[in-house]
Amino acid sequence: LLDSQSTIDLFCNSKLVQNLTKSDKHMRLQSNGGTMKVSHKAMMAVYQHDVSFSKHAITNIIALSNLIQEQYQDTYKSNQQMSVVHREDQNKPNMQFRMHKSGLQ
Repeated sequence: LLDSQSTIDLFCNSKLVQNLTKSDKHMRLQSNGGTMKVSHKAMMAVYQHDVSFSKHAITNIIALSNLIQEQYQDTYKSNQQMSVVHREDQNKPNMQFRMHKSGLQ
């Protein structure tokens, strides 16, 4: 999920991350889904900084603000209801985030 309202990157799928370790800092995350303690971090091969990790999260979240500040340009194509994360300058395919019927991207 590419989230324009999130301030953290949070993953729950261990198959998408590497170097899963206990974090030095613990975080209490509060959202409309409730509150949970996040105490692990990991790396993603296509991302240049740590992401938070909890097997109790309900989805994988990339914070749009982190993505565009750190590494990539993002374009929203309203006629196709999707965001495109541009990676051509790194010789990698672009990533497409299509809007789900629920309205989430």
